[in-house]
Amino acid sequence: MLPIYSSMKAIYLSIACDAVLLFFFGGLLWVVLRRRNWWLRWCAVEEAFYARLRLPSRFIAASRKFYEGRGVIYFAAAGTALSVVLLVASLILYFRMKSEINHPHPRAVASISTAANTHSAKAACALSPGPPHSRTLTRSSMRLAAHESDAGS
Repeated sequence: MLPIYSSMKAIYLSIACDAVLLFFFGGLLWVVLRRRNWWLRWCAVEEAFYARLRLPSRFIAASRKFYEGRGVIYFAAAGTALSVVLLVASLILYFRMKSEINHPHPRAVASISTAANTHSAKAACALSPGPPHSRTLTRSSMRLAAHESDAGS
């Protein structure tokens, strides 16, 4: 698989993960701000669960204080903002890579064709008869192999 396509797969995965994070933190922020009664009911259920697990009462009180305070609002807002920034950065990277695939830079095309010519010159030297020391690549043999490959096309 070519490296550019594995990079695109990584970008797709990044976009998907960022979208899931945005959905999670955005939903949490919406529940905490708009549906406060749902959030407080959830905190009460969680407190009862912690009490059933016989966790220390100081821990239960501290977590309840955090959940009912502004800390969780700031946490959800920061997570939402960070998710938006990461999603926008991933989308920008996606569109830049997509345009690079559709319209490659002239230097990149030249370096790819040079690499292909170098590969054909190395193959031509490897197949040529003679002692191993006569199979060294020189600029003239590479030019000759490149000219032969262009003439054959």
